[in-house]
Formats: sequence, structure tokens, C-alpha cells
Amino acid sequence: MALSKIRVRRITYREAEQRLDTEPLHLMLHWCQLSRERRRNAGAVFIELPEVAVRYREDEVSITTLPVLESRKLVSESMLLAGAAIGRFGLENRISLPFATQEPPSEIWHEENGLAGMMQRRKSLKRSLIRSVQGAHAGLGLEAYVQATSPMRRYMDLVVHQQLRAYLTGRPGLNAQQLLERVGATGTQSDLIRKAERMSNLHWTLVYLSRNPAWKGEGVVVEIRDGRSTVLIPELGLETALYLSGNVALNDRLALKAKSVDLPNLESRFEVV
Repeated sequence: MALSKIRVRRITYREAEQRLDTEPLHLMLHWCQLSRERRRNAGAVFIELPEVAVRYREDEVSITTLPVLESRKLVSESMLLAGAAIGRFGLENRISLPFATQEPPSEIWHEENGLAGMMQRRKSLKRSLIRSVQGAHAGLGLEAYVQATSPMRRYMDLVVHQQLRAYLTGRPGLNAQQLLERVGATGTQSDLIRKAERMSNLHWTLVYLSRNPAWKGEGVVVEIRDGRSTVLIPELGLETALYLSGNVALNDRLALKAKSVDLPNLESRFEVV
């Protein structure tokens, strides 16, 4: 590892998708596929749920379903490779780093297919914790992992860069106790930021529904408990609870329409068409 400068030229995921058979993306994709398979063999949990982008521009709210592209997987796997490499480098050189760790799932999910199975897998995962000592991340299938690829968005990623730069330039970095103090100071704030992001997306999704009261779409039954069904609406990235009569099974697809929106309380109701 060495200090370096790079020249960046941004391209979109769709542009990258069209170039996956050319270098260097072709070779990077091959490495990422090998990494993904290695993590799978180590027990990594792969969850693929529909993702949407909620945007508000010029007084218009739009909700766009993100396409499933190999280029997106290439980027996410490359980030994991970088985090694993930094974790190993830190251990080999005794650099204090904030390791992201996760215990194995508390229970084995049912081998359900489809979106219901993905939701079961997600619910089985334990909370990820940041520690100053190395520990396995069960969900990722990695023995050592450090988040470091978003220093402009996550403070602890910036701390990782500062620690690496200090080591490479021969300056003293933070010790384990000082690092723990940074982790403690930012942990609650990070939780609040994530919550604010979720609430913001929900708010604008409900604004979209309030402006489109005739909305109709499809929902998928992902959980059934005590007569109540949890239904995922892929094109909105939204979950809703419905009491459904008759025989209902996981992964059943339902035609839905919006019934009401309570924006102050961030609630919405749907009904089967």
C-alpha cells in the first residue's frame, strides 16, 4: 500500500454495463465474481430486494426502480474487496482500525424462495457492530472487514484514511482507546442519520402517493403472522400490512390500489383491487 493520486472519470452504471467485456472492467468483473463465490462458500448471506430511487426536483416527486445490473454488483463487490484488504493490512501492520463485525444469524431462515425468502434472510441478520479489534462479519463472509470507501459520506471511513495516511507517512495515528472514543462519539449520530434518511424517503413516497391518489400496482406477500400479511410493493420500495381473507401464501402477488395517506403520521393504507 502506498500514497498515490488517481484520475477519475465518472460513467453511469448503464455505460459500465455496456463495457463489461472490455478491459479493465472485464478483469475486475472476473475478480469480483471469484470474491463473491469465495464469500458464499464462507457463509455470506446474499439478499436481493427491489431498490428504488426517490427524488424531489422542481416540485415533482419521482420514484424509479433501480435496474439489476452486473455493473452495480461489480462496484459493491469491489468495495468489499477494498475493505477486506485494508483490514488485513491493518492487522499485519498493527494499525488501529474500526472493524465492522457481525455475529452469525440468530436463527436459520426457512428456505423460502422469492421475495419472501429474501425478507426472511434480512430479518435473520444481527446488527453490525464497529469494534477496535478484528472480528468476523458473518453476513459478508469475511474474517476482517473495514469500511473505508466513502470518506466523504461516513466519518469513520475518513478516520480509516487518516490512520492509513499516518502509518504510510511515519506519523503516529490514533491508538485503540482513542479510536474507540471516535466510534462511541459517532455511533449514535450514524444511527440518527440512517433513520433520517429512511424517514425522508418514506415522507416523499407518501407525498408521491398523495399526489397520485389513483395509484395502482402490485404487491408481494412476504410474511404471514396471526392473520396479518406483510406485503412488499416493489415499485414503491414500501411495505404495508393487510388483513387478507381466503387462502394466502408467501410470494402471492396481489393487485393493489392506494386507499389513504396520512402524511403527518407517515402512514399509508392499501387495499386489494
